[in-house]
Amino acid sequence: MRDEAIRDLAVYLGQRPSAPDLADHLASITLVELDPTVTTLHDQADPPLETDLVLIGQCGLTREEAANYERIEAGCRLPAAEAIHRSLPYEIGFEDLAERFPLLRMRPDLPAGGCLFVVPIPRAGLTSAVLTCTLPRSIDWNPETWQGALALQALMGLHFEVLGPPKLGRRRHAAPPVAARSLTERQQAILALVAQGKSTSSIATRLGFSSSTIKQDVHRAMLILGVETRQQAALKAHEFRLIS
Repeated sequence: MRDEAIRDLAVYLGQRPSAPDLADHLASITLVELDPTVTTLHDQADPPLETDLVLIGQCGLTREEAANYERIEAGCRLPAAEAIHRSLPYEIGFEDLAERFPLLRMRPDLPAGGCLFVVPIPRAGLTSAVLTCTLPRSIDWNPETWQGALALQALMGLHFEVLGPPKLGRRRHAAPPVAARSLTERQQAILALVAQGKSTSSIATRLGFSSSTIKQDVHRAMLILGVETRQQAALKAHEFRLIS
């Protein structure tokens, strides 16, 4: 995290970006030297710490898993929830995730030898938001990296405290590429149900096809969209406005 990247982030935050756009900026510019694969902002809607956390995303619960819980509280054993009780940036090796967080099943798309970079974000004296980034390798915690992490934390905390968390506005979407437009109507319908957290069996029952047919359609959609998981396929289809 070079000084110019932190300065660029300070200017960008002044534009009041939406949460998805801010996450993209962090991944592609601020943290690009760390080569993050997924960057997610987790935020509590309102202090105190007993309020529910938004923990859907990489190294949080999937939408399907979250549907099984009426409340996801700050005490829930998930990496972003644990970070609420921490004050400084740190990392967790992927090999430790399954042991430390039994509620979180290991994701097949997490790179071997990688880590989860976690930045607690303070607001009003309490950590009430968390930035998580999946990285392909462990961080070299040299003095420059450590100071960059602290600068990122301080800047995000100041922004959250003065202007509040990023707004959840929609992005303006470009037209999907030709490959994405080749998704069949059934594939789009399946991905729309995946985005709602539906299981393969429930989608098969709802659409009147076998589970194997649904799996094949999801696999083809993943290849067309160039992603590795069904959740990523649903998000990409939503980004291209192929599903609502």
